[in-house]
Order: sequence, then C-alpha cells, then structure tokens
Amino acid sequence: MPVASTQYNGAVSYSTPDVCNPSVTIVSSLGGCDVLQNSIIWEYFDLMKPYLGAIGIGVGIPLCFLGLKLIKPAICFIAFITMTCVSLFIFYAIYINSIELTPVFWYFLGGGAAAGIIVGLLAARFVKYGAACLAGWGGFCLGIILNEAVLSKLT
Repeated sequence: MPVASTQYNGAVSYSTPDVCNPSVTIVSSLGGCDVLQNSIIWEYFDLMKPYLGAIGIGVGIPLCFLGLKLIKPAICFIAFITMTCVSLFIFYAIYINSIELTPVFWYFLGGGAAAGIIVGLLAARFVKYGAACLAGWGGFCLGIILNEAVLSKLT
C-alpha cells in the first residue's frame, strides 16, 4: 500500500518580544486534522441545541409526572437513542474528516436506528435488565458531569 507523502512547513514567529515564548505554526498538506476524529459530530449537536432542548423538555415533563407508568417507553426510547448515537460516533470517528455529509452517513443512521429499535424493544420486554442498563448509563453520565464540574479542578 503506497503511503501518501505529506509535506510540512514549519514557521516560527516571535509575536512578542519574549524570545522564550515563540509561536510555532505548522502547515500540513493534510490540513492538520486527524484522519480518525469525531469532533465534527459536536458541530451538528451544536446546531441542533434548540431542537434537542425542546424534545428533552417535551419528553421529560410527562416522565416526571407519570413516572412508573412510562418506564417501558422510557427504557425503549433511551436504548434507541443510545444505539443510534453509538453508530453515529463510529461513523464520525471512521469516515468523516470534513463537515460534508456522505451517503454512507445514511447507512450508519439507518443501521443504528434499526439496532436501536431491536435493542429498545428487547430492553422494554425485559424491564429489569433494561432498567439496570438505564441506571448504569445514568451513573456514567453523572460521573462525567461530576468529573468535569468538580474533580477536574483538583489536579
């Protein structure tokens, strides 16, 4: 397999009179981006913030007041969303290195949605296991929030 040659052009500039803190700029033919990345998905999530917020409020209020009566739909919905997001993370980590959409995106979205429907229905069928997975996912998210809010400041 031939390896693509990449040419780098490094330039050092002294924007301040301090010679000990130079500014180094590296220009690459690859654009300086990793081939495997998932940062582009956060740009899409940033564009969808108002819609995701409205959906979260619309789903959260009935779950708050009806609680246990909606446990099966909640487990099914969370499993569906989780599987779809996992497939999109895999897609963005492997295939996307620019903001443009590719036709492969729709295959991953459809595959993730199909897997999400299957896993969601199985999780709703076996409520104890689905609730355990939902609690584990909630604990993971709470741990990330706690780490980012408090524990990252300690180091």
